[in-house]
Amino acid sequence: MWIEQRSIHGKVRYCFIERYKSSLTGRYRRVSVTYGKKTPQVVKTATRELEEKIQKALAEEGRAVRKITMQELETRFLDDYEKQVRYNTYHNGEIFLDEFVEACGPNTRPSAITTVWLNRLSRAVLNCCFMAV
Repeated sequence: MWIEQRSIHGKVRYCFIERYKSSLTGRYRRVSVTYGKKTPQVVKTATRELEEKIQKALAEEGRAVRKITMQELETRFLDDYEKQVRYNTYHNGEIFLDEFVEACGPNTRPSAITTVWLNRLSRAVLNCCFMAV
């Protein structure tokens, strides 16, 4: 934890900041709380509050990953993806995702998919492509 001194409307405020690593993205995120004093009691309170914020954020991330199925993930992704790219790009992505979800099963949880399984799937797809030629 570190403390930054800030001046807001002529008053000195202390911003207590802590970083944590996101379980979803693997990147570091920041949480902060601001108080008007920098006494040992306030530092202790800020530390507790920051820890609670971090635990809450990590719990929400974990819940989002575990409770979703591949079918739900596909529909959520495609809803956002459609707004970002042209129709042909979207349509190609939709076809690929439909095949991928069908291969792994629509009720499969994303956390259950491993790199070993993905490697086996890619080998099977490549073999099918070469057999067709």
